[in-house]
Amino acid sequence: MTQLTILTGKDTDLEISKVTRLINNEANKFKTVWVAKSAQEAVEKAKALNPHLVVLPTTMPGFSGFTATTMIKKAAPTACVILICDELNDNCRAMAYAVGADHIIARADMPTELYRLLETLIKVNE
Repeated sequence: MTQLTILTGKDTDLEISKVTRLINNEANKFKTVWVAKSAQEAVEKAKALNPHLVVLPTTMPGFSGFTATTMIKKAAPTACVILICDELNDNCRAMAYAVGADHIIARADMPTELYRLLETLIKVNE
């Protein structure tokens, strides 16, 4: 089984801890988790590390997760990008897919939906 590498963007300690708890519960399935403190750092790490998965909030220090997604998809085109939106509405969904996001999740649904998407990604890479 391929262990997946993950890059997450940090916007608050609470949000990153939710993602990290999910990932730590499945530790044998994930090789590395990198945390980017800003959108620029997320882009730089994605380019240098080429992770399987990138999980970013739409609001980040520096510039938006939308802008970062566009840049990450150019730097690491095989990475699956999941955006976390404060309120999932048609506008947020349209913007996310327009910039190349593979999935979008409402912040309130993040633990459940992210876990579901991680399980799917694991199965695809087995």
